[in-house]
Amino acid sequence: MTKENTVRLLETICGALACCFLGFKLYSYEHYQLLLDEWTNAHAWHWSAAALAVLLLGPNLLLEGAKWKTLLSPLGKRSFPDACKDVCKGSVGAFITPNRVGEFPYRAMFLPASWRISAVALGVVGSVAQMLVISVVGLPALGVLSGLLPSFEWGEMLLRLLLLMALVALMCVGMACLESTRRMWREFMAALKRLGYSGAVKVMLYTLGRYMVFSAQFWLMLEFCGISLSLVQAFLAIPAYYCLVTFTPSVNVAELAVRGSWAVIALSPFTDNAPAIILTAGLVWMVNGVLPLLIGLLLKKTNPAIDD
Repeated sequence: MTKENTVRLLETICGALACCFLGFKLYSYEHYQLLLDEWTNAHAWHWSAAALAVLLLGPNLLLEGAKWKTLLSPLGKRSFPDACKDVCKGSVGAFITPNRVGEFPYRAMFLPASWRISAVALGVVGSVAQMLVISVVGLPALGVLSGLLPSFEWGEMLLRLLLLMALVALMCVGMACLESTRRMWREFMAALKRLGYSGAVKVMLYTLGRYMVFSAQFWLMLEFCGISLSLVQAFLAIPAYYCLVTFTPSVNVAELAVRGSWAVIALSPFTDNAPAIILTAGLVWMVNGVLPLLIGLLLKKTNPAIDD
C-alpha cells in the first residue's frame, strides 16, 4: 500500500469513528426537551453572542490577509486587499482537499508564475506557525483536561484509542517518507531564511491574534448554544479542542464529525449537553470554513495584474 493510500485509509477510519461516536452521543442524550425549551426562550445575549461570532470572521480574515502579505514580502509587494482576496480564494482549495493541504497551492495560483513555488513554501511557514501556537497553548491544556475527563463507557474509550492509533500510524507514515520530509524541511528553512527575523515575528503575532479570534468565536457560539463556561474552563477546553482537531487526519466530508466528536470530549468535564456542543462546533466550522469558501467562489478568478 502506498503512503497516499495509507493516509487516505487513516482519514477514512477517523471520519467513520467520529460519525459513530456522534451518533452514539446523540442517541444517548436524554434531555432534548430541556434543550429545546432553552433555545426557544433564548435571551438577547445569546443572539448577540452568535452575531458577534459571525462578525469576528472579519478580523479573522484580515489578520490572515496581513499574515499572507507578510509571508509574500520576500517575493515582492502584494497589496493588503489582494492578500485578503487570496485568503478567501485559498479557502476553495482548502475545502476540496484533505486536511486543507490545497490551501496554499490554490492561493499561489493567483500570483505571478515566478512567485508560485516560493509562495507555497512561505505559506507552509505560516501553517507551521499556526500549528506551533496551537501546540504551545493546547498541549498543556490537554494535559490538564485529561485528568478531569469523566469515566467513559467502553465504546467511547475504544474510539479514543483508535483515534490515537491512527495519529501514531500517520506519524509513522511521515517517518517512512524520510527523504521527502528532509527535502520539505530544507525548503521550509530556506523560506524561513528569506522571510527574515522581523517578518517571522510579524507572522507569529498575526497567528497569535488569529488564534485568539477563533477561540473567542468558539466561546461565543457556546454561549449562543446555552453552554456557559468559566474563564478557567474555557482556557482548558477550547485550546484542547483546537489541538485535537489540528492533529487529527480527516477528509472534508467527515471534518464536521471529527470536530464535533473532539468538541464533545474536550467539553465533557464541564457539560454533558452533547447536542449543543456538536451544534457549536458545526456553527464555528460554517462561519470560518463555509463563509470564506462562498466569498472565494464569488470573487473574480484573477486579481489585478502584477508585474512578473
